[in-house]
Amino acid sequence: MKQVGLVILCSVVIIGGLVFFGIRGSADQREEARTFIRHVSDRNFDAMRAMMHPGLAEQFPPGSLAESLGRVAVYEEVSFTGFQSSTATGITVSGTARAADGCESAVTMTFMGGVMTAFNIAPVCEDLNRPPLEEAA
Repeated sequence: MKQVGLVILCSVVIIGGLVFFGIRGSADQREEARTFIRHVSDRNFDAMRAMMHPGLAEQFPPGSLAESLGRVAVYEEVSFTGFQSSTATGITVSGTARAADGCESAVTMTFMGGVMTAFNIAPVCEDLNRPPLEEAA
């Protein structure tokens, strides 16, 4: 009977530790993702690229970010509620970003070793009253 109690106690401690460190680890990626969305809203393309893995950044040649995000609306509310961790793909956070006009984008970002390896913002909320912004070459 004592062995069963010990096994249950050890299981609870192990599961609790995994949950604690999983939540703690996801907090870092969620904050990184919020920072990236702030850069998107500010149309700070250099800062966005700086957060990307070099292989990901190569997929966005000069001008491409301005083309797709040049009139992006300012996202005022950002919430990341989804979290998935895998040794093969890294940590993925997902959630929503909402602009002042109520437009909402689904946001997914993946991090490996603390570096962003993928992101998706769909649909991109646009503010047609915002002047387009050119990206420095």
